Order: sequence, then C-alpha cells, then structure tokens
Amino acid sequence: MNEHRSAVEFDTTIDEHGAIHLPEILQSALNKGTKVSVRVISNVISKELKSKRVLESEIEQLMSLQLENREQVVKFLLTEGSLVGNKSFLKRAKSLLEK
Repeated sequence: MNEHRSAVEFDTTIDEHGAIHLPEILQSALNKGTKVSVRVISNVISKELKSKRVLESEIEQLMSLQLENREQVVKFLLTEGSLVGNKSFLKRAKSLLEK
C-alpha cells in the first residue's frame, strides 16, 4: 500500500482478548512491522440520534450515498436542523434567497 495516500475503512469487532483483527486482504497488503494509524469509532447510535429516530440502516445508506465515513455522516445528522431556530441566520438566508 502506498504509505502517503492509502486509507482504508473497514468494520470489525473486538474479540474476547481485546484484539482488533485486520481483514486478510489488508494483512497481505501490509508488511509486518508497518506503522498504521487507527481511529476507533463506536458503531453505537447516540441518544441524540435516537431522539431524532435515526436508524443504523439510514446511517449506512447516507454513507454510501454521500461517499462519507460514518463519523462524517453522524456529524451531519447531529447538526441537521440546528440553525432552524436561529432568527438572525434565517433573516440572512432569506435575504440571500431573494437576490
């Protein structure tokens, strides 16, 4: 794998010993001892998203539609509608739409 531009996202589980296993294709693509960066994101739906009635299937659908990772889709869903109650924002938006 090209160390400067390669990025792979995959789903896995943590085994009973606390280990995270790479898919076989990644194991064969990486040399032993290769340094990698790991970002751990839990696939649990937060209380905020549950209150908006977001389903796991909807997150996955948005991920594929937007070609975004889970973290970005969750951020999008959490901020959705956050400016609706902001009157100054609504005035600015309305004035831009009237142009």
